[in-house]
Amino acid sequence: MRKFLILTLVACTLFSCGERPVEKWCDAKVEKWYGENPLVTSLKSALWEGTDKRELARQWQKNPEIWQAVFDFLNSPDLDTLAHCRHDLTPDGSLYANVSEYETKPDGQFEVHRKYIDIHYVVLGSEITWVAPLERAGRMVSDYDPKTECAMYADAEGAGKIELGPQKYCILFPGQLHKPGITLDKTSRVVKVVVKVPYSE
Repeated sequence: MRKFLILTLVACTLFSCGERPVEKWCDAKVEKWYGENPLVTSLKSALWEGTDKRELARQWQKNPEIWQAVFDFLNSPDLDTLAHCRHDLTPDGSLYANVSEYETKPDGQFEVHRKYIDIHYVVLGSEITWVAPLERAGRMVSDYDPKTECAMYADAEGAGKIELGPQKYCILFPGQLHKPGITLDKTSRVVKVVVKVPYSE
């Protein structure tokens, strides 16, 4: 029943926008959609306030079934007991989640993806993730590798800081540099779910 109501809400919101592409929506429509979206309103963790709202709406409009699966997974009560490995969320494995445990580190490198959206959802512990647009990237450490779906950079000018923990998570789109797993105040043991969502052009 809950799933039906969420799908109905999203469908009604899209209908109220005349089913026009999100690029054509006014800012007020984007804000309304965002403020009613279950990823914002119905999870234990709050979505990072710097999220690209229009891009999230565009991706959801293009592939609502995938995003509903994302919500259902992140809303599951046993998220903190999942095995620390890859979990396929669709039969073909195109939508999946990596659950891992690690200790935060004092510094690291920036990564960026082309084909996948990253959702970083910390279940235990706390960390900093630094973010910046790709055009602010510094020295490239490794070129894009299709196998890892990633390119690496040493630094990024004017990167912003997100403090992630059970109280806050983030959604990062292709072209957003990010340096995750960085120590906040002191080294922390972190259990994190990273959902890999196929990006729709």
